[in-house]
Amino acid sequence: MENISIFYSYSHKDGHLREKLEKHLTLLKQEGVITGWHDRNISAGIEWEHEIETHLNTAQIILLLISADFLASTYCYSIEMKQAMERHTRGEARVIPIILRPVDWKGAPFSHLQALPRGARPVTGRGWHNQDEAFVDIAQGIRRVVEELHSQDSKVLFEYEGEKQQTKPGGVWISPINGEIAEDIISFAAFAYPTHSDDPPIAYVNFTVGWHGYWQVASTIYPSDNSPVFSSEVKLGNLHLPAGKIQISFDVYDQKGNMNLAPNGVHTVLYQPSKSIQPKKQK
Repeated sequence: MENISIFYSYSHKDGHLREKLEKHLTLLKQEGVITGWHDRNISAGIEWEHEIETHLNTAQIILLLISADFLASTYCYSIEMKQAMERHTRGEARVIPIILRPVDWKGAPFSHLQALPRGARPVTGRGWHNQDEAFVDIAQGIRRVVEELHSQDSKVLFEYEGEKQQTKPGGVWISPINGEIAEDIISFAAFAYPTHSDDPPIAYVNFTVGWHGYWQVASTIYPSDNSPVFSSEVKLGNLHLPAGKIQISFDVYDQKGNMNLAPNGVHTVLYQPSKSIQPKKQK
């Protein structure tokens, strides 16, 4: 399992808070699941702007350490943050805003992203008994993201190996989803089956929804009365999806742990959430 590279985008005036965050991520480093980089790692004599750009373009997770100084920094806001959001939009990296100090960031290009700590409560604000409590919450949130990314890497590997040999189990959509979704409730239906007669039975099916390269399990369905049909109705508004293109897929698991991802492809649709349940924004 390869480690996940993390890039810290921050104002030097928040350097002491970045150092505290790094200490709280030490266990993830010691476990060999992440590596971290920031501009203080640049050695003497190295062209700093090129070095920053190189790491910013290759990091899998980009942490935006948000404060008034970050927003006021031309380099942080107009260069690093802009480049980070472009990679996020293309699905090349996961951008996570970390709210260090109280500041009005509503309307910023990253305001639609899920921020840390939980509830977007500033690390130095009154919502915590101490800063360590806030940093623990951030570290736990980053650990969850790292686990998600490793899971996605496993899916890619499985699909690649599946090109060389017949994957199992199998499945097909019963009611394909195409075009535009104007309703907030969507019905999933798929037929899942063992690939060969002597293969183990299906254990469950995950219906998944993805956007910008991130996947979320919308519903997990277990067999009922030995029926090969797995169906579910999901309220997309509960997933807090942004308006725009989303992908609908399903993953089939058998009782031996074999997994097949989207056996007959992924459907891309245009999602327009109703005004009553627009995706939650951070306050």
